[in-house]
Amino acid sequence: MKVNMPITDNEVVMAEGQTIVSKTDLKGIITSVNPYFLEISGFSAAEIINKNHNVVRHPDMPPAAFQDLWDTTKRGEPWVGMVKNRCKNGDYYWVEANVTPVRQNGRVVEYMSVRLKPTREQIAAADALYRDINDGKASLEPTPLQKFKSRISSMSIMKKFNAVMGGFAIALVGTALILTDAIDKALADTGGQTTDAIAAVNELLAGGMLFIFSAVYITFYLATKSNIVKPMKEVVKHFHKIAEGNFREPIDFSRRDEIGDVFKAMKSMQVKLGYDLDEARQNANDSQRIKVALDNVSTNVMVGDNDGNIIYLNEAVVGMFKDAESAVKQDLPEFNAEKLLNVNIDIFHKHPEHQRDLLAKLTDTYKTQIVIGGRSFSLVANPVVDAEGKRLGTAVEWNDITEQL
Repeated sequence: MKVNMPITDNEVVMAEGQTIVSKTDLKGIITSVNPYFLEISGFSAAEIINKNHNVVRHPDMPPAAFQDLWDTTKRGEPWVGMVKNRCKNGDYYWVEANVTPVRQNGRVVEYMSVRLKPTREQIAAADALYRDINDGKASLEPTPLQKFKSRISSMSIMKKFNAVMGGFAIALVGTALILTDAIDKALADTGGQTTDAIAAVNELLAGGMLFIFSAVYITFYLATKSNIVKPMKEVVKHFHKIAEGNFREPIDFSRRDEIGDVFKAMKSMQVKLGYDLDEARQNANDSQRIKVALDNVSTNVMVGDNDGNIIYLNEAVVGMFKDAESAVKQDLPEFNAEKLLNVNIDIFHKHPEHQRDLLAKLTDTYKTQIVIGGRSFSLVANPVVDAEGKRLGTAVEWNDITEQL
């Protein structure tokens, strides 16, 4: 096992409300991390991305814990546990790790980990357990009783129900034998008096049938409530929590029957949605920073979507159009510099079909000049694409060059 050194006794505590997020491929190679991962670990993105996840492994972590993690995720199931990680400078931090396989078209394609801030009680319990494991005083291997409970838990609901009903059938046969013996005794006690014997038998049968029907009802009710009704109420509760935006509610998915499969799938969904929410917040923060920067630059910037609709203008370009508004209105009477947002860029062109075709095929910087109302403008257009190369729109830099000309 990889042993990262040096280590210190200094603990770094996760900030409230923060999450540490990462993705790995199926071999444990890190493919992406969120900014807080880098902040708390002290590593740079270059030192983390495309490296094995054991780069942050702390020597105090028992190998058995990671083996359990990998065995679980390779089965396609989520894993939750306490992990002690090492910072680049040797400090350490504790996390509650929520790891889940990510599927596409029914196949696991990567692993996602969302780590939350644990309580001091969780840390103390995990620290003591891991120390005992490393000293050979404890083990993550289940005890015989735990194995027995696991086998019972892994039975399907129908098998459990059949087992209960089988036990009831045995009890029913026993009851029938007792009733038969009681009936024979009743006949003997009546001394051959038929009427008295029939009355005694009917009384015994009525009592026996009441007992049987009561036992059937109680057995069916208890089996149904414990195996279906109660867990389904838990499922509904967790769905409500997720709908409220709470992705940190603990979910017990230790059952290994069909209900347990529901809880495992719900845990995976909870982790995935928590990751997506964190990523969306980060993207929103990044976008806001870019917007603020563009709002305050002196360059006149306009952004259009793939249909040519103006989705962003910075203050500089709005100011330029305000200065040129009276001239522009000579060619465009309806032009309003204050109301350009969501207007199609076609309004600036006499032949919009040509411009639409040009922008749609734009793959590199394009420069041109246009004249509107006697004012000359130079335009520099650039395609806007995402990390995967998908076209998102077009950014256009405007410059009023009338005075220069």
